[in-house]
Parts: sequence; C-alpha cells; structure tokens
Amino acid sequence: MFVGIGIGINRQRFAGFLSAYSTRVLADGGLTEANSCVDGASLLLQTASLLLIPSGYKAAKIYSQVPTNGNGDLTWTRASDAWRTNANGLIQRVPWNLLSNTNTFSSWNLEGGALTSGFTDPEGGLTAYKYVQTTGGLYSGGFTATSGNKTASIWLKSVSGTSIACNLNDGGSGNFTTLTVTGTWQLFTFTYTTSTSRPSLYIYSISNASGIYVWHPQLVEGSSAQTYFPTTDRLNVPRLSYMYGSCPALLLEPQRTNLCLESENLIAWSTTNASVVSNTNETLDPFGLNNADKISETSVSGIHFIANVTMSIVSGTTYTGSIFYKKSASSPDWIQIAFSTLGLAGFANFNLSTGTIGNVGSGCTAQIQSFGNGWYRCSLTQTATASGTSGGPVLVFTNNTKLLTRYVNYAGNTNTSIYAFGAQFEQGSYATTYIQTTTASATRLADSFTRNNIYTNGLITSSGGTWFVEFRNNIAYVRDSSSQGINIGDSSTTISNGLMIVNTGTGRQVVQKIISGTATTLYTTLTDTVKIAIKWNGTSADVFVNGTKQVNATAFTTTLMEFLNGNASGIPRFIQQMALYPTPLSDAECITLTT
Repeated sequence: MFVGIGIGINRQRFAGFLSAYSTRVLADGGLTEANSCVDGASLLLQTASLLLIPSGYKAAKIYSQVPTNGNGDLTWTRASDAWRTNANGLIQRVPWNLLSNTNTFSSWNLEGGALTSGFTDPEGGLTAYKYVQTTGGLYSGGFTATSGNKTASIWLKSVSGTSIACNLNDGGSGNFTTLTVTGTWQLFTFTYTTSTSRPSLYIYSISNASGIYVWHPQLVEGSSAQTYFPTTDRLNVPRLSYMYGSCPALLLEPQRTNLCLESENLIAWSTTNASVVSNTNETLDPFGLNNADKISETSVSGIHFIANVTMSIVSGTTYTGSIFYKKSASSPDWIQIAFSTLGLAGFANFNLSTGTIGNVGSGCTAQIQSFGNGWYRCSLTQTATASGTSGGPVLVFTNNTKLLTRYVNYAGNTNTSIYAFGAQFEQGSYATTYIQTTTASATRLADSFTRNNIYTNGLITSSGGTWFVEFRNNIAYVRDSSSQGINIGDSSTTISNGLMIVNTGTGRQVVQKIISGTATTLYTTLTDTVKIAIKWNGTSADVFVNGTKQVNATAFTTTLMEFLNGNASGIPRFIQQMALYPTPLSDAECITLTT
C-alpha cells in the first residue's frame, strides 16, 4: 500500500481530482483498479506535472492521474496476450475478455438483419446497440484458447418491451441456453464446457421482429463472470500486477517464448512409472479454475517422472524450466525438477511444505515462489553444453528424500501423488510470467511505452526538471539483451541525450546519463524496493536513492528532452509509481520523495 510522504494531504482537493480522473478514464472506455492506492498520495506528488500511480488503463493506454487532459497518459505496446497476478492473487489473462470489439461490434459477423448504434444503455448513456434479426444470427468469431469452462455475459433488453425468447451459444460445440429477455435491462450469464479451442458468443433465434438491445458482451475462462473488460483488437493491453503487494505495479517484461507444448495438459506428456489424471476437481489451480492435473506414482521400482521431450536446445544458450506444484494429502515434501538430455542435465530439489530450495545441480540455479493456496512455482536454470532435444522441466518424485543427485530409483507407492499445472520452458536466465501453450509454442511479445512532447507540454521545462520512479522486485537479473530501459530523452528509439535507468549485465537498476550518444553510469541500486529521483537544472544533475543523495552535481546540460519511454527488452520491471516535475525539486524534497 502506498504510504503518504508526510508533507501533508489536501484531501478535499485530491478527492475532487480523483473523481475527475476516474470519470475521464471511464468516459474514455477504460478500467480503473485500486484507486485506494492513490488516495494516500502526498501533496508533493500531487504537485507533479505528471503523476502515474497505476490504476487506470485500456488497450494501448495507461492513464496518468496528472495531468487530467491526457497529455501525461502513456501509449502502451504489446501485440499479444499476457498474464498477470490479479488483486486476488490469481493468475489472470490480460485482457480477460476473449471477445474482440465488444463496445462497437465492428469485427462481429452479422449473418442477417441489422445492427445499429446509439441507444440508451443500462448506465443512461447512448452506447447500446439494437439488433434486429432476419436470418442466421450475430456472432463474435473465434478465439484460440484452451478447452475447459467458459462463461459468457451480456446485457440484453427487448425493443418492444415485452418478454421474448433469445438463444446464446458458443458458436459450434452444441452448448446453448434459451433466455427470457424483458423490457428491462438484465445481465445474463451462460457457463459451458467446451473441447474446442475456438469458443465464441452467438446470439440468435429472437422471437420478436422488433429485436433486442445488446450491450457489453464478454467471454472469460472459468465458471464465473468477471468485471467487464472493453476490447478492441485485444492487443496492447497493459498489465497491473499485484505480485508484490496490495497496490498494483505496472509490469513490463521482455519477449519470451514457451517452448513446452501442452503446458496445462500434462496427460499428453510421456510418463515413466507414473500416471496423470487431467483437470482434477480436487483443488483449484493458480488461475482459480479446475485445470490442475494430478500426478501419481506407480508401484514399480525405478525412477518415477513425467516429461515433455519436444523442445530443441542450442549449445551455449541458457534455458529456464518452470512449473507450478502443490502438495496433495499424500505428496512427499520434496520434489525434483530435472532436465533430461546430456546437453542440459541439471536438477534442483524443492520442499513444498516449507517453500525452500534443497540441493541444486552443478551449473544450475533455482527459484521457488509462493502463489497462495499451497501453490509454488519452481524453476530451474542452466546453460546447455550441447545441442539436441530437451526433456525439461521434468517432474521427478523423490520418495520424500532431499536428493544429492539427479533422479533416484525406489519402489513407488500408488497413493503418492502431487498436483501440477502450467509448465514453461524458455530461453533466458529466469522464469517470466506464465505463457499458455497447447499444440504449438507460444510467444508473449515485449511490453513498452512512450509519452512524447513532455517538454512541449510543460511537463519538464528549459530550467530543468525532476524525474521520480519507484520500482518493486529490483533483483539482480542477467538481462536478455541490451535495452534502453526506462528513460527520458530526445528520441522514442535511440537516445542521444537524456537520462536512463537500465539493467547492465548482471546488475540491478543502473542510473545513467547520456550525452552525445555516450552513456555514463552514475549509480547502481542494491535493494529490492527502490525509489529513485533525478533532478537537473540545465548544467548539472543530482541522483537520490531511497532517501540519500548519491550523486552530486554531475555535468549534464540537456534540457529539451521530449520523450518518456519504457522498454522491457532486457529484464522485467515493476513500476509502482512515477512522476515528473517541471523544475528541479530541492534536495530536501528529493530526500522526502525517495524515503
């Protein structure tokens, strides 16, 4: 939770500001989350020329709280779906609405009849549509997703004011429901289970020639309706991640590909002295759904494991395998993740009772992270010494022994089992957020943002400025590649003159100045939660980190910087808050701001 800095809060002024901010977001078709995290913003933050405390967003946009005219909003890019940790601690697809263009129906298929806009919606606006059917129906088209439970929701109202019948179905799997639509707006929900990877929403068989009004259709994974998410093409949606606290951080991640096929369908993997029950109803998975698999030993004496052996590896390349595990009533405390080729043959042991790491193979690193409800995500990282086909991440039972070696032979027990979900195998030195696969690998593209004209719009001035950023999870990573990080400067691509917060090699966030294309490191942060303020006055710059002035009056003459950029091609970044000021703050204010 964000804590006020202590200079004082004008609550009446800020309450009015929050109301205007939220109204602007909703009027622009966006969502707001966690406004309570903004309530405690100090007077010092309220005086910023740009203030971002992540809470409002939509496709291709993150809303700033200041200014409220849109000149501080960030343009967001990531042309793919991605996953986040939501406010309930569950993994969630972003965007969670599987349907496209749900405010305009522009990509929907109209088989016959007419679809017109401009009608009164349930909130009193004029955003509802009237659908008059002649033949066929109105449907959303397909979306590639895994099979399982889906829940459709839609607001409907009879045009004639009388009760009429209307059918909804999933677009081809035989799941349908007949609704009684009245002259009053109602929110209808429809849950079904499908084996198809192409669910949709189909509206048809309307028993009145006058038609129906429709508003805010949505289709989500699972058996419960969710808050409505307005979509266009379903691309470039920012992620507000609650992984590290009750207030969300804006998440940027580099591009990664999950090479592990059937990430949630472990019954399709090969088994050795083990068996798999798919989608057991004994426990909810990290999504809060019933898609976890149960893996049990057989009584045969030998190694007991399951493996996916379809992933090619290249010598000299670093890979990370990860999978979510949860103990059952009969689980051993210790389990092992291993790789199963000569070129990639590492292992690590994990204790699912204590959430700790045991023995780790030579040349390997391991991580374990709690996701609540008994679930842990365990990961193993190693650099391949030869090219070939990998069999990782491999789940290996350990007979409740903290193994010193990879694999162990013993007589199994058919009562010994464990829950597993969401396997991932990616090129890189750490596990990124989950990427779902079915029969082919899947790629999550990199996140990035930009905000141009920050000088022209007065967010910084010719007399200088101050830039403040708070990061969470600022741990040491080996970056995927070189990157521009978070920066302000004279370009939205390659910075010739400006300020940058980047990751270098195996370092953490590093503050740099760039003059005539040459970057100079000013300070490297060391803590996992870090607040950085950089102020400049036209001739020099100062750097403050976590309440201490770390750099004094380094030469820096650039003032006409027009671009604020964020790029995640190197490491993940969790931005808790960010602000700009049009002039240099005092040393005391920078110390207060970063404390």
